[in-house]
Amino acid sequence: MTKVIVLLFLSLSSYGEQAKLVFSLKKVVEYNEFKTKAVFTLLDNGKYSFKTSTGGFHLCTGSPSGSFKGKLNKKELETLVKQFEEMDKVCSKLKSCSNKKNNENKNSFDWSLLGWGDYSNKQYFFKGSAKRPKLFTKIFELEKTLYSNPETSLTIKKESHKNNKLRLSVKYLGKDHFEFIKDDSSFIVLGSKKQRRLNPGQYIVKKLHSGETTFYTIDTKIHKLRKSDYLIYSPPSKEGINACIVI
Repeated sequence: MTKVIVLLFLSLSSYGEQAKLVFSLKKVVEYNEFKTKAVFTLLDNGKYSFKTSTGGFHLCTGSPSGSFKGKLNKKELETLVKQFEEMDKVCSKLKSCSNKKNNENKNSFDWSLLGWGDYSNKQYFFKGSAKRPKLFTKIFELEKTLYSNPETSLTIKKESHKNNKLRLSVKYLGKDHFEFIKDDSSFIVLGSKKQRRLNPGQYIVKKLHSGETTFYTIDTKIHKLRKSDYLIYSPPSKEGINACIVI
């Protein structure tokens, strides 16, 4: 666990230099064929890093996937620091919270909250579907503002859905190019039926440069897709980006 905290701190060292880590909030959920991950790391100068494979802390929020950095204002920072410093009391009152995680119960927790140094050298773990502390709620309220300064960003949107043809737009922002794999099997569907990967189609790799948008069409009848299904971009050969949309 300490190794995870150190790596998160080092990733922000050049960004925050003399600043100290306050906490890192992490959510990881493993599905059959892909894993979603979101990490929010806060320094005591207000600077933060937010990395999300699914576009937020939850699946298919409509927000972009990728890596983002920014700075909270003084009031926002003070609120989060105060709420984190109160976590000992908060955790003791919540059945969903534990300050210990071992091999027997590790799969019960989706969320981890890690502190290091002056603020709290402690760790907390939370079950995914249970009641969460006010600190989580405050971060969720700030979430829409966390995407302002992307380092890398992938956004998938539903442009239209007519005559069983679902047309998607895919936009990339970042320093390097992004290889978008245009193949139906790059998508996984979550819905009323069992999670499944779409059958393969024509395999094309489209190199997207920063600010570039490409389009992709999926036949919803052939693949038996239904309204409200979650469609996740998760190529078998790549990990880390699981941008998705709701049909």
